[in-house]
Amino acid sequence: MQGIVYFGLQSLNPTGWGVPNDINNDIEQLKNIVDIVNTSLHSKVKVPHNWYDEPCLPVGFWEKLETVCAGDQGLIGALSQQLYDSALNDCIDNQASFECVSQNVENNNPCHVQKEFYGVLKLGTDWKGISPEYHIKSDIDMYQLALMILRERPVDEFSYSALCKKVFSNLTFHEEFDDTLKTHGATSKESQYTSPSITGINGFSRSITNSLKALNDIQLDDKSTKAILAEIAATAGFDCTPQGSDKKQLKFSFNLDGKVVEINCEFHIKISKNNSDDGVFYQDRIYFGFYTSNVRRQIFVAHSGCHL
Repeated sequence: MQGIVYFGLQSLNPTGWGVPNDINNDIEQLKNIVDIVNTSLHSKVKVPHNWYDEPCLPVGFWEKLETVCAGDQGLIGALSQQLYDSALNDCIDNQASFECVSQNVENNNPCHVQKEFYGVLKLGTDWKGISPEYHIKSDIDMYQLALMILRERPVDEFSYSALCKKVFSNLTFHEEFDDTLKTHGATSKESQYTSPSITGINGFSRSITNSLKALNDIQLDDKSTKAILAEIAATAGFDCTPQGSDKKQLKFSFNLDGKVVEINCEFHIKISKNNSDDGVFYQDRIYFGFYTSNVRRQIFVAHSGCHL
């Protein structure tokens, strides 16, 4: 799953430009957020080729620029170059037009065909026609948008898993993690309930995402395993415990820095409810383990699905 963050005329604040320094300040802010997006693991900025034609000003963008610069062509050229070469360099997409922005963000988000989700760059507080939840002006906004897509709008297990690996950068996932997601809601010898109407990631995305976020955000240094499990449980909202008896199937092989290591993933979060919270007490699990590599203790996630 790839995040697309659109730039448009409304990304700037041209109605508030009174002097050239206002434009310069906007461009500097824009450069910072463009860099934040483009250096992230999961999103990139896309600039529609005709963004300046967007009809949201009393006058056109170039007319506004000329007015603020009092017709100084040298200044207009310098600011234009700064905008294009510094802030928007390599982001312009000739296949995208500003007409597609609102349609994609508000009505096609995420896009199941392209495996993309969408937001808009916005330095101010309003982009006409775009809900505030899609406005991106910081790395926190980017993180929250990706979490919303994971929680509320997963496409399928593969794209969900791919986005998790980019968003939850403190976790290492097993290569078969996406396949295990398909087993959420399935019955086993430990579960006596009937499978829900929606199984897999689309039936359990909220509980899974909240739990993975708890694993990703936990600080491991100078804490006992008991304290770590208790904190994960409090944050995730589900019990988090070690395995009661030795189970060989809870030892998983991970490829780490070119070598295969076997990690005991007996620790587990007990996923007990689905997205619809239908009253059934589910017995699904997220199995994980701890491993120290290069003096850094990390969490390795092996399985998210049916009870093993």
